[in-house]
Amino acid sequence: MLVVPGLFCAGYTIGPGAVTKLAAAGAQGGASPLWLLVAGGLLSWALLEACGRYTVATGVTALHGFRTHLRGGRWLALLVLVGIVLGQGSGLPVLVGVVARLIHSGWAPTQSPAGEMAVAAVMLGGVYTLLATGRFSVLMLLVAGSAALMAVGFLGALWIVGPAPEMLARGLVPSLPAAEDGLRPVVAVLGIALAAPTFLVRSLVVKHASWNAANAKDQRRDAAFSALVMLVIAGSVLACAAGALDPKSLPVRDVFEAARGLDQVAGRRAAEFFRLGAIGAGLSSIIPMIVVLPLLIADFLGEGVQLHGLRFFVLTALACGIGWLGTLPGALLVSVHRTASLVAQVFMLPAVVAGIFLLVNRGVLMGGQRAGFWLNAGLSLVFAFSLATSWLAVTGLWARLA
Repeated sequence: MLVVPGLFCAGYTIGPGAVTKLAAAGAQGGASPLWLLVAGGLLSWALLEACGRYTVATGVTALHGFRTHLRGGRWLALLVLVGIVLGQGSGLPVLVGVVARLIHSGWAPTQSPAGEMAVAAVMLGGVYTLLATGRFSVLMLLVAGSAALMAVGFLGALWIVGPAPEMLARGLVPSLPAAEDGLRPVVAVLGIALAAPTFLVRSLVVKHASWNAANAKDQRRDAAFSALVMLVIAGSVLACAAGALDPKSLPVRDVFEAARGLDQVAGRRAAEFFRLGAIGAGLSSIIPMIVVLPLLIADFLGEGVQLHGLRFFVLTALACGIGWLGTLPGALLVSVHRTASLVAQVFMLPAVVAGIFLLVNRGVLMGGQRAGFWLNAGLSLVFAFSLATSWLAVTGLWARLA
């Protein structure tokens, strides 16, 4: 069971949106962005380690720590909750729509809105029923199992494609793409493993595991394992696209185009494995997105990690209902999500990184677990990156609203 927390965080981080970015990067630039994934994995480890270390040292979760141990922390924690509502709430229906279509296309080649609505209803109903057991271990196993499905799918597709090892080795040499969008492609790939909600949930998962200062090594190994799993899965998607799609210059705008491209170049089996991985990626993100808001609200109020109570059941039912809307025809939800996620991107990651940086450097709280030079260096790099993503989000919002 020690691998479950790591799989949980990896599964939550990599969804179909990340898969699309990775496949597009591989289809357009080959394996050249591979070094960015490695750098992103290291930065992700720094945040996973910081959030986990704070919780094992203090017994307090990160969001609750923001509220109780930082000056102005109550407003910082509320700002993070607003970001969760904007980013996760608007993204859930889009994600449900994608996964329902992926599942439905497995047996019905022609798109059917009614069929996809039925698939989404069954999927969300099943998830809600399992969550209603009130057991956090069930939640963790659901996400970890979906993450394992994702890994099997993408690694299976990679095995069939079989990209040349020398091509992958060249991708580990740092280089910047010559793209019209400047550094946007670099930031997109580097930031795949740096989803702010993941690190808050990491703290909850560590607390649920009942790890304390005596489990510091367990937490450290698990944080490294989680970052490694993210890197392996993300790398397999990128390498798969680089090996099959880049030589043919096939465009990738979503996971469906990536699967169709693999079908054309590498065969049906590769496409089926890729589709299986994309379904696992979707499920491993949908499940925590349904519960993240009530869990963090309870965390903010100091009520502990609980999957029961009227607030939990109402908010998760509302999330499932909102998620089901993603199967309705029209592109309005996608447009709303893009705008809302840009707003959240302006402040979410900088707020989380700044908060956890301040907490892990307070000796009165951390004792012997206080952050050292290397962890602080990693967190400082993540904060600098978060400011870059904020600036790009501001410019993106300006372009959308102008």
